[in-house]
Amino acid sequence: TMTSKLLLIFAFTLLLSTLTITIQAKTYNNCGNGGVELSYNLIDSQLVSLFWVPNTKILFGTSKEGELYRSKDDGKTFEEVGKHLDEFDGIHEIYKTNGPTVYFLSATPNKFWRTLNAGETYERIDTPHFMSVLQVNPHFSNLLLGKAAVRLDSSNRYWEVFLSKDSGSTWTSLQTYVLDQSWGMRTQSSTPSIWITDLKEKKGKQEMFEYKNAGARIRRTRDFGKSWTGDSNEFPESAIGFKVNANSMYCITEVQGKLELYTSRDDGDTYNKVHLPTNLEPQRYWFLDETEEGVAYLNVNHGDGYSQGTLYVSDATGADFVFSLHRQRVSSTGVDFTRMHGIDGVFVTNQVGREGKISSLITFNKGGHWNPINAPHDSLQKGNLHFFGTHRGMFAHSWRLAPVHSGKNTIGLMSGVGTVGEHLIEDPEEAATFLTRDAGWTWKKITKGSYLTEFIDHGSVIAMVNTMEKSKGFKYTLDQGTTLLDCLASDDDLMMANIKTHPSGSSESALMYGFRSDDDKGFIIHADFTKSFSSPCKAEDYEPFIPSNSDPSLPGLHCINGESKRFMRRKQNVRCFVPESGLPPPVSTPCPCTHEDYECDECYYRTKEGLCAPRNNTNCVQQKIEATSCVGGYKSVSKGYVMVAGTKCNLKDTSSVNLIPTPVKCTDSGMGRSPLTVVGLTLLGIVLAVLLVAGLLFIIGKTPLKKYLPEAISKENLQNLRGYSKTLDLEEMNEEDLGTTFDEDLIVDDESMGISPPESERRTHAVEEEEMNLIDDS
Repeated sequence: TMTSKLLLIFAFTLLLSTLTITIQAKTYNNCGNGGVELSYNLIDSQLVSLFWVPNTKILFGTSKEGELYRSKDDGKTFEEVGKHLDEFDGIHEIYKTNGPTVYFLSATPNKFWRTLNAGETYERIDTPHFMSVLQVNPHFSNLLLGKAAVRLDSSNRYWEVFLSKDSGSTWTSLQTYVLDQSWGMRTQSSTPSIWITDLKEKKGKQEMFEYKNAGARIRRTRDFGKSWTGDSNEFPESAIGFKVNANSMYCITEVQGKLELYTSRDDGDTYNKVHLPTNLEPQRYWFLDETEEGVAYLNVNHGDGYSQGTLYVSDATGADFVFSLHRQRVSSTGVDFTRMHGIDGVFVTNQVGREGKISSLITFNKGGHWNPINAPHDSLQKGNLHFFGTHRGMFAHSWRLAPVHSGKNTIGLMSGVGTVGEHLIEDPEEAATFLTRDAGWTWKKITKGSYLTEFIDHGSVIAMVNTMEKSKGFKYTLDQGTTLLDCLASDDDLMMANIKTHPSGSSESALMYGFRSDDDKGFIIHADFTKSFSSPCKAEDYEPFIPSNSDPSLPGLHCINGESKRFMRRKQNVRCFVPESGLPPPVSTPCPCTHEDYECDECYYRTKEGLCAPRNNTNCVQQKIEATSCVGGYKSVSKGYVMVAGTKCNLKDTSSVNLIPTPVKCTDSGMGRSPLTVVGLTLLGIVLAVLLVAGLLFIIGKTPLKKYLPEAISKENLQNLRGYSKTLDLEEMNEEDLGTTFDEDLIVDDESMGISPPESERRTHAVEEEEMNLIDDS
């Protein structure tokens, strides 16, 4: 091995438990109702990272100038660590783990720092090369991957990946000429797997992004580099890249200039080819999210510019995708898409209109159906609510606009900055901050301007910082937006960058940080809201909350994701704090299946009325029927719908809408027609009879027509029957007659799809890193 030869270790221990460094602390009393205790700390420059060590009140933060700060009291006071470390010259990057171990990549080549006990002691580690990247195994904090540029001469280099199994004390070389590397999925094996993308030809200068025309391949090791798979045919042919997630991994291939995607749920032992319901060629993939049930969200660029893509949602296997949304907005910082934490199935995204205008949409069934976001009922502007973005930097001219935000321990609460109208008004001066308490169904404007919010103590307190303008403090509310209180926290003009609370969501305090506008010095404000409440919440202080995919003010069963889930939350106007034991657990009841529990099957698209209709001018439906295999003498024929993966609805309930595929006999004797024609004509006869009777009743004014259409022969099924026009010899369906919004932009010509290879080769390093990384996590 190369273990002892590749490095020198110079480790020393510093005991900092007796050191307390007061940076600059002030206390202000002019804050809201007087129940907030403040601590103001001045530091060298603005913080660029801040996080809590898991299951503790210890924090680490690094500043823009590379200084390292630590707090032992949930952020009330901080110590400046670097002043007490020999040869400390700044921190380039900080890496947290699932425990008390923290790694700090030094700004100086060939060196990093570590603590194994949350900052009680520190050690300096010298490395064989300048590690520009460290990757900590998510389950074993002692396992590290390091990537370094190894110089051949003054102008040429290649990239090498190293492995450490002892928290960085010793390193061994894994592979050279590496493009990408990652820890694999967690399996039953005691030895974690490692994945890399490297070059077959290992000589000369290596360009950082040589996926094309350079013999790139993916490989895996399960014995820390002693042996590798991938040299033969273990993985998909011409695999050039991968993306590892918690419950899956995706592998991308390129064959004759065409990209394809494969997925695995067993760390690459077996693969399924990803199937998208389109013949358009993908140019770029963005992996967006993955639910606990295995539902994956994928944005695919089909060559229609870099500002938009098509959103697809998978089934539970992660391999079969259905269309969800066209023209989903994409920027240099990623895809405009986020989930509502704490409520399963609710997502928010932005869509680019035909004239470049931006509109916001929300889904309550995991992307099966997207809805406009309701404007506040007291809004003076007509239209819907539209957000600037789901994360920072979505607008180049106003990067400080606050993103959409929710918390996993604050059920039903979400905030966002936007405007009301037919589309987003892209003027920061028009921005306002909005809040929902019912998982996105109704919204309230809580203040003018762009405010980044944080939900404290399960939402008992909502604190807000202005991210666009100078301020001397912040705002907060104790009744979820009914009343806003101002809090003076400084004599200086401050530019707020962020606000955070403990990840548990149960803390009664928050941290705000940014820089002073006059000298760029950084600050950290600790706000403790404990004294804002006199007592912990009692049973009578809570109220039930049931998320819904329909108007929650209407009577009836309210469901989301196929279940009625009853949460308990603190009443809006009650002044109490949630005890550390947390909120009472939710109670779930399955709901009857409704149209919200279905999404459009392959060959179908969503109309304005919310129906799934066959795509126009295509034989897709017929071809799918012909390609379906017979099982037990029957074919499974789609009605145009598939169930949303992970829905918990009860299909056996007598009131359920049943739109699952219909079993049809594969053969027919004696009638000389295809079995689908026989079944179709039979159903057509039933439909005509029902329509005749119902029509007569409707004419004489007895009752509306739709009440006489049984669920099995509803409007959706009528459209489904019409979709089998080539089998039933019925008329060709005309999408214009349905008043639909069929996306013509999905059908693009070859020229608009093409990406010129010479142009892509001329891109700068920064642009290539953003756009040529074929599977990127937004």
